[in-house]
Amino acid sequence: NVATFTSSAVTNGYPDADLPSPNSVTSIDGYLVFGIGDGRVFATDLNTTAVNPLSFARAESRPDGLVRVVTSGSVLVLMGAYTSEVWTNVGTSPFPFQRSTVLDYGLIGPYAVAGHEDQMSKGLVWVAHDSTVVRLTGYQVDKVSPPDLDRLIEAVTDKSTLEATAYMAGGHAMWELSCPAWTWALDLGTGQWHERRAHQATRSRIAGAVPAFGRWLAGDTASGNIVEITTAAHRDVTAPLPMRIESGPVSGFPNRQRIARADFRFAVGVGIAAGLDPIETDPTVEIAWSDDGGLSWSAPLRRSLGHQARGDTRITLFNTGIAGPYGRRWRIDIADPVYVGFMGATMSAEARSG
Repeated sequence: NVATFTSSAVTNGYPDADLPSPNSVTSIDGYLVFGIGDGRVFATDLNTTAVNPLSFARAESRPDGLVRVVTSGSVLVLMGAYTSEVWTNVGTSPFPFQRSTVLDYGLIGPYAVAGHEDQMSKGLVWVAHDSTVVRLTGYQVDKVSPPDLDRLIEAVTDKSTLEATAYMAGGHAMWELSCPAWTWALDLGTGQWHERRAHQATRSRIAGAVPAFGRWLAGDTASGNIVEITTAAHRDVTAPLPMRIESGPVSGFPNRQRIARADFRFAVGVGIAAGLDPIETDPTVEIAWSDDGGLSWSAPLRRSLGHQARGDTRITLFNTGIAGPYGRRWRIDIADPVYVGFMGATMSAEARSG
């Protein structure tokens, strides 16, 4: 008896009638583990789908039910609304798991956790009940979200729309949190955050990434198709994949500054001779600046990133005016589908009074 999933219904049921209606399932050490909303958790027998009706326990450190059960490395994490419990396999019968510790961080919504996928080894990351993003390493929980993201999460009315996913790309373990209005991504290796969005959309197209067949596959929210996540692609499926970098203010407060020169260090010569002309053969970067803290921006100036193998390309702006007392901010935009590497920039300025 196998359940069949279609676009409109699920036919047949779980092959063991002893199992109540679960809200989540995970696998660990040869067992399937099911979470029930009332706080109970059931486990199958070893290497089978059979469920002993006595093979259950309760997440009862606090009566906050169960939102999700997940596996993180060698432990089972039972995630309630306000607390999470870490359980380990101790080989007891009929229920083989025992609680090890209780974490004072619940799960804000059923889809707001990721990092438990196969091949991910950077720890479990989820949105806690207090609208912060936390990371579990061993039995240690640390807050990893910046205040700007905390405020965005708090402002989401329907917390069930918060969706987390994790994947590997270019040797970097990435964790993304999306809702209909935005996406923020965390590099689990560097601990750095950035915002991510699709072309002409408010959020990333990536959803539900999983490793399969030696690749990372994900759902595409725009088309409903399954797509591959790979650094070899410089487009978001067929759409542009624009990149924007904005600097903080470069200032000599309280003096104003005359900006005589600004140099930008990119990987150059990245054009593709056999590519689409001109966006691949002669890719460009657009550079704009703001002298009022980012309230308004200049018209961008365009500079070439260099034809293929032209390593002598330089990206420099001269005489871009006088910055205000609170400094100059720079904005970099690139949408051409080529490799982009940015290493930093320098600005030559002379102090001016007034």
